[in-house]
Amino acid sequence: MANENSIWNDGLLAGASEVGIVTYEDYGTPDIHEKEVQTLVESNYSVKVERLEELVSCVDQNFYVVAKCTTGKNAEFVLKILCLKKSKQPRVVEGMIKCMLYFNDKSIHAPVPVMRDSGDYVTLYKTEYGYHAVYMLKYISGMSYSEILQPSATMSYNAGSLLGRIDNALRVSIYSVYHPYNVIFCVTSIGPKQQ
Repeated sequence: MANENSIWNDGLLAGASEVGIVTYEDYGTPDIHEKEVQTLVESNYSVKVERLEELVSCVDQNFYVVAKCTTGKNAEFVLKILCLKKSKQPRVVEGMIKCMLYFNDKSIHAPVPVMRDSGDYVTLYKTEYGYHAVYMLKYISGMSYSEILQPSATMSYNAGSLLGRIDNALRVSIYSVYHPYNVIFCVTSIGPKQQ
């Protein structure tokens, strides 16, 4: 029987202590409370949090944020607090941010990273176990493709078309983003494997 700090997983995540079980010790899953998250958002992004809701996540911690911006209008975001294992890989975090920005530059609808007041995208949040990388994205409403019970031919075509555009964009960008770090990605791994 798993302890209360473990979550069920299909065993594909690298570094799991037992097949099927991922524990806090394996990934350093964050456990930051809403009041701390509110302070983190307001002190880094010049917004006033109106609503916070924790989202379901595997090893990271994600929050849906509705905030009043300096323009006076409300905007929706997702605050991502990465697990310790990912947070110790700043080049990979930087690569994720660069990929999302690149997709948007290529008119591929993807979450847009929000720049912090300091002019960068990522901050580190200290907990008793270490530092967690934190960044915020503009929220995109909708549902995941897997939630659609019977997708139409048009939906399937559009999904395939989007994946093709992402693949073509990555063929160009992945080299420039990840090549300097000599990293390749493996489908069965949550993190990079050294080449």
